[in-house]
Amino acid sequence: MIDYLSEVKPLESELTNEQIAAHLNSKTAYSMQPEECKYILQDTAAVLLDPVFVNQRSGSLIEYYESLEAGDASRLIAFCLGRIYSDQPVATDQYPRSIQFASVEASLPDWLKEVLAKLVESAGGRPYSGVTEQDVIEAKAAWEQAESECIAR
Repeated sequence: MIDYLSEVKPLESELTNEQIAAHLNSKTAYSMQPEECKYILQDTAAVLLDPVFVNQRSGSLIEYYESLEAGDASRLIAFCLGRIYSDQPVATDQYPRSIQFASVEASLPDWLKEVLAKLVESAGGRPYSGVTEQDVIEAKAAWEQAESECIAR
């Protein structure tokens, strides 16, 4: 069940029900934390830190990033890695970062999707996966109904 007050209401003034549903489907339970992300990236060899040359990185995600043309995917990968390696969380639980991250994730080759799936899992997974526009509409209707019942008492 979607919590209307915390998940829908804050977004309804700027987004459609369809966009809210897309966000809810994409968002993680909480932000990705840098220490856990660094461990996953290192453990999967997606991003390896050179022990001799400071701030030199290699690995499968770095190679993929270097092969990309400038665009949204490369900017988001750079942004996320920049946040992680400067010890800041990545707000994949917030709009619009949730949708941006999921969009890039969907565009990756399968061998990198596995790495991102581990990152998503480290942020609590996607608790609203499978939400539809109708679910958003019903959450609002249920909240309005409960409010009218409270007022009627």
